[in-house]
Amino acid sequence: MRQRNNPFACLFPQACLLCGAPVLFECAEEIPDAAAIPVCRSCHCGLRPIEGRRCARCSQPLTSEEGLCLRCRERELSFEANWSPFAYEDEVRELVYQYKFRNQRRLARYFAFWLARGYQTRYPGLPLVPVPFRPSGRRRRGWDHVECILSHLARTYHIPPLPLLARDDGPQQKRLDFEGRMGNLRGRIRLREGRGGPLSEGAFLRPPRAVVLLDDILTTGATASECARLLREAGVATVFVLTIAIA
Repeated sequence: MRQRNNPFACLFPQACLLCGAPVLFECAEEIPDAAAIPVCRSCHCGLRPIEGRRCARCSQPLTSEEGLCLRCRERELSFEANWSPFAYEDEVRELVYQYKFRNQRRLARYFAFWLARGYQTRYPGLPLVPVPFRPSGRRRRGWDHVECILSHLARTYHIPPLPLLARDDGPQQKRLDFEGRMGNLRGRIRLREGRGGPLSEGAFLRPPRAVVLLDDILTTGATASECARLLREAGVATVFVLTIAIA
């Protein structure tokens, strides 16, 4: 269905975050509420999802390897597989930066569009478990970038959310390697305490068969792996991961 033109968009057009051109409600019509997204049709159509062979574990594009990339062969990861529509580079990297560090929250609905496509194809019906944000990060920004996307996925695409994990503060992960991140995370991510909900005294009353962890970027895989370990120890048989991009 063609969207109705918003007269205010003509009078006060927003600029595309990638090319700076005015965005006049013309982003791809298949995106719900496209007029509110600060990405023009040209830049939207120019984004190139990953094609060809991928690592069966992390979703990284493969060159000469078979099955698993070299990085995943050297690491023990607790999740089954990650799926990312994009590589973390160029325009996608800029959009993620604008979203997380320039407070461009309108991009949440745009990322939700791409994530919903992957979810509906690969994980239909499975609950989405957001990877928890550090409390200090939430206080500094005033919002949680993953939960913002999750709300659009639940409201627009009717994907069931299941916030099962909580996180305590600790040092940032940015400059740590995989082993350093794993050590830094141990004991800082935990199951939420349940009162009449799906958790009781740290254990599932009825553990779901499988869940999908939702995060923005998969870098080393350490955070997703620690979250998956906790969920599997609580009785979840299979943990998948869904992210915007793979680094």
